[in-house]
Amino acid sequence: MNDYVKRKYRKQDGNCSICNKKYDKYHFQKNHQDIRNDKGCFVKGHPSVFKGITKKDINHPYYKSFMRAQRKRVKTMRKNGEWFGEKSPNWKGGICNPIVLIRGSEKYKIFVQNIFKRDNYTCQICGDRTGGNLQAHHIIPLRENLNIAFNNNNAITLCYPCHKPTLWHEQNYIKYFQEVMSYRND
Repeated sequence: MNDYVKRKYRKQDGNCSICNKKYDKYHFQKNHQDIRNDKGCFVKGHPSVFKGITKKDINHPYYKSFMRAQRKRVKTMRKNGEWFGEKSPNWKGGICNPIVLIRGSEKYKIFVQNIFKRDNYTCQICGDRTGGNLQAHHIIPLRENLNIAFNNNNAITLCYPCHKPTLWHEQNYIKYFQEVMSYRND
C-alpha cells in the first residue's frame, strides 16, 4: 500500500463479542462507525448496533451509519419492486382521490388538447399564445361536480398568470367565464 492509502485506511483486528470469531476490516478513518454489529461480525442473528436507533437519535455514535444503511435498504426495496402498491408504507387501501384519477387519464389529456384547439391555443383573458404556459381551467371546479369533468362548455383556456388568481376562488369568476363563453358561441 502506498502512503496515501495507509493514511486513509487503517486495519482493525478483533473478535466478535458473541461468537468470538476473529475478523479484520478496513474502513474510512473519518467514519469510524461501521455498519456491522457492535464488534464488526456479519453473522446473521447477532444483534446489530442499530437496534433501537431511530431517525430522531442524531447524537447516537452510529447514527450516520444507520442512516446510510437505511437509505441503501430503501433504494434496494424500490429497485426490487418491494415498495409498490400494497407493500408501500404510504398505502391507504387503494383509496385514491377521484380528481387525481380523472386528471391522470388519457381521456382527460385528450379533453385538454381539444379545449386548447377550440380556443386556438390562446388565453381567453389576456390573449397569450405561449405554448407551455397554457392551462385548461374548469369554470365550475371538479371538486364541486365530477359529472362535468369532460364537458366542453365547462372549460376554458387560460395562461398560468391568469389562471393562478382563479384557483380556490372559482366562485368569483364563474359569471365572467360564462359571459366569455357566450360571446364566443355567438
